[in-house]
Amino acid sequence: MEVISVQSMIKWFKTKNPNKAESTYLGFKYAIIRIEKILNITIADINIVDFRDFDRFNKGERANNYSLNTKIQTNLGVLNVIKFLNGDEDLLKKWDKRLNTLTTEKKEQGLKQSLTTKEALNWIDYDVLCDKYIQYVDYQIIDKNIEFSQIRNILLMGLLVLIPPTRIGNYQFMKLRYKKKAPANHLMKKHNYIMMNDDYFTLCFNKYKTSNFIGQVSRDVKNERLNKLVNQYIIKRKSKINNIKNTHFFVNQYGKEMTQTNITDTLKFVSKKITGKELSVNMFRHIYLTHYGKEDHTIKENMSLAKFMGQTYNPTQQEKYKKYEADLIAEKNKIMVSFD
Repeated sequence: MEVISVQSMIKWFKTKNPNKAESTYLGFKYAIIRIEKILNITIADINIVDFRDFDRFNKGERANNYSLNTKIQTNLGVLNVIKFLNGDEDLLKKWDKRLNTLTTEKKEQGLKQSLTTKEALNWIDYDVLCDKYIQYVDYQIIDKNIEFSQIRNILLMGLLVLIPPTRIGNYQFMKLRYKKKAPANHLMKKHNYIMMNDDYFTLCFNKYKTSNFIGQVSRDVKNERLNKLVNQYIIKRKSKINNIKNTHFFVNQYGKEMTQTNITDTLKFVSKKITGKELSVNMFRHIYLTHYGKEDHTIKENMSLAKFMGQTYNPTQQEKYKKYEADLIAEKNKIMVSFD
């Protein structure tokens, strides 16, 4: 029986993953060396049982003061070692769950590190934000005498709470159209649109910060509350529009298009009123993405979200691994590659 060694594991890893960059194999080698150090055992003496004691492994990581990135790379190495040792699926799932926890923590750290002091003080979890907003909206929707500015302000906030929050510029110059009269492919590509259907509305973005890279973005919005708010707002909007040619969707009390400063100040005002927190557009995006990152999503879902929010998206090595695993789940001896 061949003695297990770092070299034999790397040889096996290369066999399972040919034609990879040398850094991939080197990353796996370093992960094995860290595993030996954490468990205080040579790879020749390592056993599947050693990976069932998570407390021991966590204690070893803390003793070596590893960074979060190093912990993630080590966890990836553990998953490969377990496969090398023909470990059971249940154990692999437990280590995969641990990897997801570490990756989520990394995402949250990245988001919160980019917050200003004021933003950090105004932080509110997404679930709490939604609950407070929905409670307020459900009370206001039944009020037929709600003022124009109030329904407009509530709707603006809803577009950043009840659906993924895109950039304010997407809504600032958005024009109102009725889909029956003007299908999307007949609309001018130099504007953004909200297109009304019988039971829902469609957002169509052509002009925005990253449109040259991403192209046209369109999304059907069937959220019941948002649709009620939009329909109420359209009724109120008519009383403010003197010129029928004015098709700007969001207007001020004089029927003129809103400036970005108007919208930003409005959002801070209405969020303070509803939640007690003064939220900027940047905060709405941070809050939503932090919540989104706590759950597993497919690469396709992440790409769709990034596109709607006006961002480019490149899958992480961990996400590539998860897709790789899903594609090859029926083939027991296939190995993830995440060390590039």
